[in-house]
Amino acid sequence: MSKPVIAISCYQRPEFLYYTLQSYLACPEIGNFDVFFFPDHGYDPDTLKVIDGFEQGANLLGVDVDVFPMPIRKNKQLASNNIMMSYKTSLQHSDAPYLVIGEEDTPVSTDFLRFNTYCHDNFLVKYPRIFCVSHKRRHGVHLPGDPSLLIGDPQCTSPTCVTRDAVEKYMNPVMSMPGYFEDPAKFFAQHYPNSRIQGYHNHIDHDGAIERIIEANNLYAIKPDHARTNHIGFVGGHIKDNRYLGHKLEGTLEKKIQDLGMILHSGLDTMKKFATHVPEHEKKDWVGITYADVNCQWDKLELDLDRNRVKSSESFYDESNTFKAYIESIK
Repeated sequence: MSKPVIAISCYQRPEFLYYTLQSYLACPEIGNFDVFFFPDHGYDPDTLKVIDGFEQGANLLGVDVDVFPMPIRKNKQLASNNIMMSYKTSLQHSDAPYLVIGEEDTPVSTDFLRFNTYCHDNFLVKYPRIFCVSHKRRHGVHLPGDPSLLIGDPQCTSPTCVTRDAVEKYMNPVMSMPGYFEDPAKFFAQHYPNSRIQGYHNHIDHDGAIERIIEANNLYAIKPDHARTNHIGFVGGHIKDNRYLGHKLEGTLEKKIQDLGMILHSGLDTMKKFATHVPEHEKKDWVGITYADVNCQWDKLELDLDRNRVKSSESFYDESNTFKAYIESIK
């Protein structure tokens, strides 16, 4: 039976990638997967050094590793090119029944792969209108939830797990349409004029594209009440000119890994201290953790259809709870 694939996009943060890959190696199920890397055009050469180090350990666990450098981007939006293409390319080079989607700056919990496998086997396959498993909403990552519960609605932060069928049916046709890669903002305005998603900024990256696909096709995403990932690069999104939180990471790859580790493990106050160029009002939403809980304990996962058992999740864009009606129609 073909293995599922973990597709990891990367660019210019090899020190972030190092910590992310360490978290994947800590997942007991890593040997059940193969791992594909997608360095975006212009990637830091140290990215390949980090991948090589990961591959040495992963091969011992039965993991095949492959690297697919991405071609020159057709527009300035990294994620609308590289991350979207990682779905299509992963399926072209494997028989994977489903994909787990990763990014260089998003460490995972030790149950992350088990969690996504369970969701695929028990929810995505059974309910085809559940397009994907998604990250927990970013602003709620720091809030503890019930590790056994998920909530469903049309909102999608960005996927962590999606089936081959969903990619081929819903994503590939969009990527094949003229204009998507050349000018995604114009493309969305032309093809999704009535979408609730009208913003520019991140809403033309891959997560905005996927949420429009979900909306247009009357689909859903399911999200954990207790986070399995933490996008540490969301704070690192303030990187400019190789500066992380206003602190320049210099020296060898080893030194940058050490320096970033110090920042990540020193806590929120240290992060804010280094972020001298970020307005104070923006720092209020920063979360004080850098890794998802490594001690998630659960025997089985459940969809909280009535949305009254989750501890730190809320529904969006589905006030009448059509998600519950859909799930119950399949039973």
